Amino acid sequence: MRKTILAALLFAGTTASLQAAQEKTDDDDKGTALLNKIAAEVIHDAKAEKISDKKEIVALFVKKMRAHEEDFRALAQEDCLRDFGKEKESQCHCVIEKRDYDTAFVLLEEKLMNRDINQDEAFADFEQKEEATYQACGLDFNVFKKAAAERK
Repeated sequence: MRKTILAALLFAGTTASLQAAQEKTDDDDKGTALLNKIAAEVIHDAKAEKISDKKEIVALFVKKMRAHEEDFRALAQEDCLRDFGKEKESQCHCVIEKRDYDTAFVLLEEKLMNRDINQDEAFADFEQKEEATYQACGLDFNVFKKAAAERK
């Protein structure tokens, strides 16, 4: 899940980038499929509403991401169970419930809008919060990081 959110955080905020993401197919990657679905929705709505301004497209993209938060939660649960095993289902559920999705979406918008924030610091802070969440739920964050790196 974290990989999906970080991928979204790095997702370029232009119509051309959204179209490129929509055209990418990877049936085995549900995160990519979800981002493709969101990209298709953004492209459809932007065309229907005749939106071409980058700020408006970014706002629409982030709004769509927020609308699919439950889908991101489901993907995160699947990733966690794959990384830690089915016997850690309750701990995985804890992580999903405690994760700060709002901050992730705010960081996404800041990144896409090229706002003057210290992105390295913001991402480091977000990662520290993620690590604390994993620890609070009884999971080893390093296991997650290793698994996420292997999935790249």
